[in-house]
Amino acid sequence: MIPTKFQSDPPVKPAFLHHCPRCVFLGRFDLHDLYVCPDDLVVHARFDNDTRDCLTGKADDPRTETDPHLGEALRRARQAGLFSLV
Repeated sequence: MIPTKFQSDPPVKPAFLHHCPRCVFLGRFDLHDLYVCPDDLVVHARFDNDTRDCLTGKADDPRTETDPHLGEALRRARQAGLFSLV
């Protein structure tokens, strides 16, 4: 079962709207909301409410790990067991 949000201590809430119901909130990092979509193997780093203000990277793309925000989202998704195959 996929958790509804990444467990953090203390609990953190998203600062920006994210309209995909399949995405799992992973917490905040450097003023960005981090999300993962396990179905599509994609991570997101949202920095505003506008739908265009979001960095996106595929989990299997090496460039995703080189971006500090997407790399952190990918690390958290793996740590939570959401990307067991990547």
